[in-house]
Amino acid sequence: MSYFVRISDFYPLLLQQRAGCMIRLHDTNRSGWMQLIALVPVLGIVILLVFLAQETVVDNNEVVSP
Repeated sequence: MSYFVRISDFYPLLLQQRAGCMIRLHDTNRSGWMQLIALVPVLGIVILLVFLAQETVVDNNEVVSP
């Protein structure tokens, strides 16, 4: 057994983290593509954390099931 994390072990966790981040960004009325701002070295991660920490925006235009 190797103690190193293989890519095959890491990839599903990365997908789940990105999906959760995308859902949270959509809750704050931002596009999921805003995750890419984290690629900016230091400031991008700080901005993304601020976006993720903001309150959820409630829309009155949601589709309601009959």
